[in-house]
Amino acid sequence: MKKAMRMLLGGILTLAMVLSVNTSVFAAEVGGKTECDYQATNYDQSILDCLSLEMATELQQQVDEIRRNQPDVTDDELNVFIMDNIEEAYYAKKMSRSYDVPYLKDKLNATEKNLFASNPTKGLYAVSAANTATTWAANLFTEDSLFQGNGDAYRHSMWQAILAKAYGSAYAKQWGDAHEVGCDNATDSTMDLRNNAIGRNVGVALTGNQSVEARLSSTLLQKISSGQLWRIVNGLLCATDGTG
Repeated sequence: MKKAMRMLLGGILTLAMVLSVNTSVFAAEVGGKTECDYQATNYDQSILDCLSLEMATELQQQVDEIRRNQPDVTDDELNVFIMDNIEEAYYAKKMSRSYDVPYLKDKLNATEKNLFASNPTKGLYAVSAANTATTWAANLFTEDSLFQGNGDAYRHSMWQAILAKAYGSAYAKQWGDAHEVGCDNATDSTMDLRNNAIGRNVGVALTGNQSVEARLSSTLLQKISSGQLWRIVNGLLCATDGTG
């Protein structure tokens, strides 16, 4: 038991070390290079199986810090930084032996992995935005509404609104559509796609960069309470309402 606990703690500490980034080291090793070309083929996409929503948010915070400290950093440099960190985290988790990889309940599907790998800087933002939307939904809605209810409608539309605000409707739609690939419930997928589209419209319509998430949330909550989004009741699509 003690040995297993030491192994588990060792794995946690290793992962923490992997995700703890010294931006000055980044400047010297990546940002300081005159050329840093990202090639998706240099990475095995299976490493993305370890990318949780929480890990994406941590990495996104580090990317934001790098951008603040190094305004001239390129997307290629950030792409390499992101994929290197995910790769290191993947093998750190695997070496800990505390659980098998892949271990996530909701991993990226193959289409999402391809989309992420095509531009990890934008892909990381997309996954981090999903975590933001999930957190807001959990704080605003009852647990039973988070699946096929008003909370579900909010989570999907909020995710797409945040992403569309940052990278435009077309890119957000790529992620929204990719997320539904392989869904075996046509009604559920239709609900998600409709709510995604409404979220994107809200996102691109928002002007300014102050209190973005709060303003997006306010608009979407109004639409949900007035029946402009979609949920599922007794297996049928119907309008959202002010409950939950």
